[in-house]
Amino acid sequence: MTAMNTRGKFPGAELCTYLNASSVGLVPRSGVDAVRRAYEAFEQGSHVVFPTLLPGLSGAREKLARLLRVSQRDIGFAASTSDGMDCAASLLRADGRGHVVMARAEFPASSAPFRARGYEVDLVDPVDGWHGPEAYADAIGPETLAIVASAVQFANGEALDLRALGDLAADRNVFLVLNLTQAAGIIPLDLPSTGAHLAVGGGLKWLCSGVGSGYWWCPAPLIERFGIPRGGWFSQLDPLAMKAEQTEFRREASVIEGGTGSMVPYLAMNRFLTILEKTGVENVLTHVHALHDRLIAFADDRGIELLSQRDPARRGGQVLLAHPEPERAQQALQEKGIIVSARGAGIRVSPHLYNTGEDISRLIEAWI
Repeated sequence: MTAMNTRGKFPGAELCTYLNASSVGLVPRSGVDAVRRAYEAFEQGSHVVFPTLLPGLSGAREKLARLLRVSQRDIGFAASTSDGMDCAASLLRADGRGHVVMARAEFPASSAPFRARGYEVDLVDPVDGWHGPEAYADAIGPETLAIVASAVQFANGEALDLRALGDLAADRNVFLVLNLTQAAGIIPLDLPSTGAHLAVGGGLKWLCSGVGSGYWWCPAPLIERFGIPRGGWFSQLDPLAMKAEQTEFRREASVIEGGTGSMVPYLAMNRFLTILEKTGVENVLTHVHALHDRLIAFADDRGIELLSQRDPARRGGQVLLAHPEPERAQQALQEKGIIVSARGAGIRVSPHLYNTGEDISRLIEAWI
């Protein structure tokens, strides 16, 4: 299966010209069906519910671990990216250092959890238009605990050099915490090779899983070192014992799954990851960048400023085209059935594996 023949699996792609995966990815029909069957199981009772839910949940964990090239034991499900980041902020509190460094352009899901837990957040700006290691280096001091960075920035699609950031973190003896929300599902990732220590993300966007499908990657040695960030019934070593006398908790990433939380969205994630594995993330990125290239050529021809990275090696799944009135343009395009996002001084366009060249042509023809 290639990125060019998956459109039929996403009926929503025929309802409008949808170029907004950076906001919400379209859930495939198989994912919608899996969620529907889950709620139908709740009509019937516990003897049907758990046999329906648990295979999809374990399938999502297994496939997500393969996507990130990590151990399943080190994957835990969270309510959202913010929730996963809050677990990271809570876990690392035991280190004692109270500052984190991140880009001013970071999405608040990266910053708010650290601020809420009392950290000082030191914001940095790009150097020569790029968030390379030099953008973070000068802000790291004796009280710096971590570099917190989105692998791909939400507003303009800038893809960071994760290995370079990992090297900087190792050199300065700080942690590297990654936000993968705009990266997982669109760019190839190998977390251990980056030098990162923790990572969090959400399935709402490029993993096409709907809300409530967050996750974190936390290698077991960090939990052994710092303790568990939170716990609940399911966090216990033997939850099915159902005894208040229990004192032992799991020492792995899933310890944050404290009770009967939101399992249903991971059934959709499992189905999307099945499609993604057959397609190949590398093929998806190649396909999306080819669509970008058409849009960038249009912008160059029309004299529209490109506010995102031109170099494909520094570009994730979106491009940002300057517009004097982004909100008005977004609304006008939506009235024509073309869905994009106003971000900053431009229009963000984020196609996914279900989009085609015809979608880009419709956007170009309707551009105002």
